[in-house]
Amino acid sequence: LAPIISLHDSQTVLARIQTPSARLHVLARRLTNAPPTTGLRPVAHPSSLLDLFAMESFPSLLAPDRFVIFGTDPRGARQIAQSPLLGLMPRDVGLLIKDNWMILDFSSRPFDCIELQRMISLVDQVAMRTISPHGS
Repeated sequence: LAPIISLHDSQTVLARIQTPSARLHVLARRLTNAPPTTGLRPVAHPSSLLDLFAMESFPSLLAPDRFVIFGTDPRGARQIAQSPLLGLMPRDVGLLIKDNWMILDFSSRPFDCIELQRMISLVDQVAMRTISPHGS
């Protein structure tokens, strides 16, 4: 992985990353009380940030129209499947929760100020409704 652009502070990271197969746009926010490594992979995307991590898929937890849940632990996958998170996530934005970080993969969207503001609003909503942000 090679970061092309990276901006960060102690709680948030914005990056454009080049992998051998794709260019990824990611926004990460530090969390507390995060479940084990878990993610929502958009069904319609040929590649995703989640493809870079060793996780099992849990296809029986969701209808396969928008996302497939991936994770390292069935308990964490069930927690995400039963959370209000699915109602907040656009079908073209992936999610990875790993090591107390929530990472949005918005690679299918432009890497510009408008999308950045949308992703910041989304990460704030998801963090407030599902998992406590760090320091709260």
